[in-house]
Amino acid sequence: MQQTSPIGKIVYRKISSILLLFCLSVFIVLSLWFHHKLNHSQKYRYLSHITMDELRQSSDDLTRSVRTYVITNDPWYEQMYWDVLAIRNGQKARPMRYENVYWDFATSTREKPRFDGQKISLLDMMRDLDFTPEELAKLAKAEMRSNNLVETETIAMHAVKGEFLDDQGKFTSKGEPDYEYARRILFGHSYHKDKAGIMTPIDECFVLVNTRTEANVNRAMVCTGIFTSLVFVTIILLLWLWKIELNRLKITKMQITELAKFPSECPNPVLRISKDGKVLYSNEASKLLPCEWKFEIGKTASQKWRNLIAEAFVSEQNIEKEEESHGRVFSLIIAPIKEAGYVNLYANNITERKRIQRELQESEEKYRGLVESSSDWIWEVNAKGIYTYASWRIKDVMGFSPEDIIGKSPFDFMPLKEAKRVKGIFGALVAQAKPIIALENSNIHKDGREVVLETNG
Repeated sequence: MQQTSPIGKIVYRKISSILLLFCLSVFIVLSLWFHHKLNHSQKYRYLSHITMDELRQSSDDLTRSVRTYVITNDPWYEQMYWDVLAIRNGQKARPMRYENVYWDFATSTREKPRFDGQKISLLDMMRDLDFTPEELAKLAKAEMRSNNLVETETIAMHAVKGEFLDDQGKFTSKGEPDYEYARRILFGHSYHKDKAGIMTPIDECFVLVNTRTEANVNRAMVCTGIFTSLVFVTIILLLWLWKIELNRLKITKMQITELAKFPSECPNPVLRISKDGKVLYSNEASKLLPCEWKFEIGKTASQKWRNLIAEAFVSEQNIEKEEESHGRVFSLIIAPIKEAGYVNLYANNITERKRIQRELQESEEKYRGLVESSSDWIWEVNAKGIYTYASWRIKDVMGFSPEDIIGKSPFDFMPLKEAKRVKGIFGALVAQAKPIIALENSNIHKDGREVVLETNG
């Protein structure tokens, strides 16, 4: 399974955080918007109910005022009747907070309880509240029936005045006030039946409006709940990611702290020198470097090292150098960090290694001298039986130069039959890790003649 690199994980967490922050912003906006929509739906639900209830209440106020008038013959109640009707139809200014208790106070004091507001019909108010065509049709039906009842109530009020309908439908016929007739009109079964006819479409509209507004409120509540939950879930995810990031930063800080200890804990000299040669840092091991190099913190290195530092900045490449001082040999690497304006200098005391290399070289030269001075042909093969060395005596023995046979096998210089025989002997001795002693074998000289050699190895 392919694993994500540490940098890939960091990028992934950064992108995830940005996406979650974006989602959180969107969810907050949507949550607030649906919360506003919920408040709006609840407000419209409330206003729809009180507006419909006002239609019912106005019908009851008309009935109460007209009945009181035919009983008391008090003209104030007749005026109240026409005011209720005019306010409902938008012909007269609508009192402030008219949906609250109004006519009960007005009846008691015979004065307006509150100031007048604007003129607006009840039907227009319902349109402003976005009543559906079906609901408005129900209310229009109720209003039509209520207006028809107004005609009946008008007959009753004129009867109290002794005015009756003529053949042309006008109240021009005069007579004695007929209170009993007026009471029969307003208190009879037919009147109650007409009142019920008004209330039926109002009740049906109540059901329609209640169903619609309740659905709107519930829908807004569900959406508000969903997006509010998403806001909290997103916040939890962000906190979880940020916790991971904080832990990563703590670990990184610890790692950086540990890495920062590396130069000081290193057994070899490590220095940091500015571009102009000023020593910015040197670890404890740097004290072992020669004093004449002037590698002390705060001081400027010697001219020789300033020149090398300048050369490293110009070439933008590491400079490797060996320096000897007072019998000690140091291997140094000057690594320029151009963008930071300094070099890192790494030193290593290689005095002992140089001594061993020198002794090995002297031993090799001595061995080679012995080999070259020998009258025998001395050779060397690797694990695959390929010549890797041949002394110059091969020229006398086989006629070839050492370069002619390096990279080839001894069997390449034998007759086929002899090569097969010797290869078998040679293989058996190698398998048993035994030496080759006085093995006679035939070889082909460069001039083509056969030469018999005795091999030891």
